[in-house]
Amino acid sequence: FRESARGCLKCAACWPKFREKPLFLNVRAAERRDKDILKVFSVFHQSLADSRYKIVVEMPESWVCNNDDMQRFCHAVREQGMLVAYDDFGQGQARITDLINAPPDKIDRQLISSLHNNAPQQILVQGVVQACAELKVTVLAEGIETQEELETCVRLGITLGQGYHLGRPRAAYELFDVEPHVL
Repeated sequence: FRESARGCLKCAACWPKFREKPLFLNVRAAERRDKDILKVFSVFHQSLADSRYKIVVEMPESWVCNNDDMQRFCHAVREQGMLVAYDDFGQGQARITDLINAPPDKIDRQLISSLHNNAPQQILVQGVVQACAELKVTVLAEGIETQEELETCVRLGITLGQGYHLGRPRAAYELFDVEPHVL
């Protein structure tokens, strides 16, 4: 899969208008223990050097709680010119101190469901959005399933989103002519 993706991205004939976009690579628990995972990402990143895609290594937020390992991992990823993202931040594992000690370059948000109907939840999300803006962290709202959730996210200052309301999952070949949705 990685070899096919590398060839497709290097060619970029199908995606010329999508240049300079982030490419998210999810890391799973077993891969984190793989001593060669950073080398794999580095080789993949180097193969895209002339494509202007930015690799974003995305890991579960549960890893944030292991500060020393996380700080080393984030530092190594950034030294290779890539960015760091926490998937599902806010689902229960991460703490504010962990976010401060090992700040990512992007955080996925899972607090979107019925956001428009929950004032305390809106206050919390708005606080996180403001803190992330100060830390130069981009917030991506996951799970936007209604127009009301979308409008609330926009009102709270969230600029990136994904979810069924914005588009259903598709086969890779169907994505070539689809413009990414910006909130």
